[in-house]
Amino acid sequence: MKWLFDFPFALPRGQNAADVLLDRVPSSGTVASVRLAAALAAAGEECIVLDSTAGARPGAAAGVTIEPAGDVAARFEAERADAVLVLPPASALRVLRALRGKRGSAVFWLHNNLAAELLDDAFAGGLGRAVSVSHPAAAVYDAYPWWWRIEAIPHSLRGAFPFAPAAPEGKRVAFVGAVSEAKGFHHLLAAWPLVLRRVPEATLDVFGSIALHHPAAALGPSGAMSAEFEAKHWRAPANVRFRGSLPRQELCDELRRARVVVVNPNLTGSTETFCLSAVEAQACGVPVVGAAAEGLLETVDDGRSGLLIRSQSPEELAGAIARVLEDDALYAELAAGALAHAARFRSPEREAQEWMAMARRMRSGAPAARRRSPRGRMLGALGLGRAKLALKRRLRPHPDSRA
Repeated sequence: MKWLFDFPFALPRGQNAADVLLDRVPSSGTVASVRLAAALAAAGEECIVLDSTAGARPGAAAGVTIEPAGDVAARFEAERADAVLVLPPASALRVLRALRGKRGSAVFWLHNNLAAELLDDAFAGGLGRAVSVSHPAAAVYDAYPWWWRIEAIPHSLRGAFPFAPAAPEGKRVAFVGAVSEAKGFHHLLAAWPLVLRRVPEATLDVFGSIALHHPAAALGPSGAMSAEFEAKHWRAPANVRFRGSLPRQELCDELRRARVVVVNPNLTGSTETFCLSAVEAQACGVPVVGAAAEGLLETVDDGRSGLLIRSQSPEELAGAIARVLEDDALYAELAAGALAHAARFRSPEREAQEWMAMARRMRSGAPAARRRSPRGRMLGALGLGRAKLALKRRLRPHPDSRA
């Protein structure tokens, strides 16, 4: 089988698609997605990354061919019949609408979930499958008539991880992710003074930058937050250091020195369909604190590999962090559980095999290899999914929808 991956994402200056394939770029869902091409190539599949970014150059890396592609749809339509096109949310609808043939051969990779009415249009327009990166993210669509075309294939860890805990350096806390409201960093800033009241010697290292998701963003004096976010939320609390975005191995070495890692604490408006940072931190033997929402419900084993908060109050987030800092027995239990839980996501080979099986199901018209949630089944039987689609189109048409 032949796989084509559209790569429309802007990268930091000096980096390109080959750097992503060779694991030289800080981790993110986008990076994990492109790295899947290397895992499929290692499994014997033919893979091409269609680089549609400005200034793209041809090349090859990790067994994958890289081609500049100004017109992804035209390039795909020139391919043989068994080719599969994988589209990320950034380009999915635009490219699908440009396809005139090859119905059922395109796959949306839902790193971030799309509005249901857009997926409804996409399936009507020839989309073959949509792949969520966690089962909770896929279950969001279970009330809709095309639920059976929504697959769930979690990301896997890339390359070698220590899978051996290191002694943390004091009461060190780390935050990993884009420094933005979408990743809940403002909630951590609100909670941090409360952590310091309980654990005055605690330190917070911030790994990441708004540039992870928005390379062209205007930065504030911190060099990590947007000027707008900084003006709204930053009050210069004590014991906070901004460390920037690090290559994965360097980040892993830093995380192993932490006592606890905080990832997206957003309970509402979360964009965490998976949260690779949470899995990587656990693979380093570090407990994780985050929100009990979306992908974190799968990637963190609450009470065993980390703690998931269920209230948006600063007190609850601060309390979860402080518990891990103060309670040595709890820390040891969670650290051991973190290693065990992360091992579930250790195999790129497993992820590649699941994608190959998904493609076979797509070709044959077989349903997705996951169970429909009881709630989704009930709502679907009541017709609420169809009714919701109709109501959304009538009262609040999505700007990306077309008649």
